[in-house]
Amino acid sequence: KTMVAIVEIFDQCARELEINGYSILPLSSLLRHRSEKQTSSISQAFDSARRALDVISDNKNAAPLIDPSSDSGSWTGYHNAAVVNGRYNQFREGFVFSNGDMFDVALSGEPDCSFEHEMNDLFGA
Repeated sequence: KTMVAIVEIFDQCARELEINGYSILPLSSLLRHRSEKQTSSISQAFDSARRALDVISDNKNAAPLIDPSSDSGSWTGYHNAAVVNGRYNQFREGFVFSNGDMFDVALSGEPDCSFEHEMNDLFGA
């Protein structure tokens, strides 16, 4: 039953990608079907992303900046909130990971925490 629910979530994602070019899925939909360890990895990754966004707000060179004129199908890096990054991202900043590419953001004051490690854990969850 759990596998069927997960397939339905990703089918919904695929439909929205085809129609809109993006998909918005509530995190709660994925968390319902994950183990405690997987849920913890997801939570830690979002905490790291929040801290990384704080670092980037002080230093725009802390992460690779996405060039909005490049092919969005291979974007990996940070995008700021701007209409040039697409209508969807006009008021949203965030991270994009494509084609298995990864990057790190130095999280100040937290030597044991690695943004890249947390993101890899998220994608493995």
